[in-house]
Amino acid sequence: MENVVHEQGADWGRSQNGLPDPSALIGFAVAGNPLDVAAYSGVPFALVDAFAQLGLPVRPLRAELPDPLQRLALNVMAVSLTRPTDVRPQASPIERLVLAVRGNKPRVHAGPWMSALRSGTVAARLLPHRDLRLCVQFGSEYHLPARVRYVTYDDATIAQLSRAYPYPWMRSVPANELDGMIARQRRIFTNAERCCLSNHWAAASAMTDYGVPPERIVVTGEGANPVAPAPERDWSTPRFLFVGKEWERKNGAGLLRAFARVFEQHPDAQLDVVGDHPRLDAPGVVEHGFLAADDPAAQARLADLFLRATCLTVPSLLEPGGCVFAQALQAGLPSIAGAAGGASTIVGDAGLLIDGTDDRALFGAMLQMCDERSLASFACAARARAHLFTWRAVAERVLRALAPANFDFGAFALSL
Repeated sequence: MENVVHEQGADWGRSQNGLPDPSALIGFAVAGNPLDVAAYSGVPFALVDAFAQLGLPVRPLRAELPDPLQRLALNVMAVSLTRPTDVRPQASPIERLVLAVRGNKPRVHAGPWMSALRSGTVAARLLPHRDLRLCVQFGSEYHLPARVRYVTYDDATIAQLSRAYPYPWMRSVPANELDGMIARQRRIFTNAERCCLSNHWAAASAMTDYGVPPERIVVTGEGANPVAPAPERDWSTPRFLFVGKEWERKNGAGLLRAFARVFEQHPDAQLDVVGDHPRLDAPGVVEHGFLAADDPAAQARLADLFLRATCLTVPSLLEPGGCVFAQALQAGLPSIAGAAGGASTIVGDAGLLIDGTDDRALFGAMLQMCDERSLASFACAARARAHLFTWRAVAERVLRALAPANFDFGAFALSL
């Protein structure tokens, strides 16, 4: 997908001396806290930080009320949707309240009422900042004011997600409301200067489902921060690494089945499992639990696991994004990924893509990743791709989509 830049853009960028113009300002809007390192897999935080590294002023815009008010609004809307038949007749008032909130919260979070509240909130927060001329809109849970020029940033379209995987939150949304969400995202994409998609899978949906012309689509990839060169690895002992928060969608059970067969042939093999996984008790499997993104000690442990592993293995049933695969590239690590979704944009020739529902294919891929020569070849490809998938490179592609007229791009990242 070619990265296309406007011939004419907003009148901001660098001053005549080549330094960042302090009057230049872009916004970064998200339905959450853009500075929360744990929100949305840390993507908004990473992009805002990368813009700062580029010397560009960024105003984080939270398209939500302050936390207590946001939770109150969400709970009140959830309760208002509750029907008498939704809870047991003998339930106490407190139980009814809890069940109502728990059952309807996913629907409310993505629905039209909360979208209207978010849109009004971000518009109010923009009122004192008339100098803000361009914005990155992360996600489609809200609308930006009409006066703001913006580019989108997404890893999937709602239209394709509704077909690709039975997300629990989608099952709670009535068909007419889901259609409304798709229509809202289509309007957002239609009105955007450019649509930044993190992978080619999502880009294809933007064109076929929403009618976005190819010249208005920019595939940016996802990123990870560069790491120090890894010490020479011992490729002779297979050490697989799984990192995933959603155990079912990431196909953790399928991975355990495949690893059990690998372990029969390679009794020295090890599988390190990181994330919200169930209790695991199998030969060669080591549990690490959830390693929080905002915990430096936990992140140091995760970085060490990447440096000790010989293959990242996350055979998801659906993988819209894939920051973890960018992290593997930075560590010079091959990957096995599920083919459904957008992981192929990042993995490329640095690993293997398999059908997550095919245990035999996963077993075969893991066996191949037990071969030293195969591992070394894929590792070489990973090191060669790593520079394309840093957060700074991703931010540079988003900046090209914004197309400021006077900005000196210099040696900014190439298109994907």
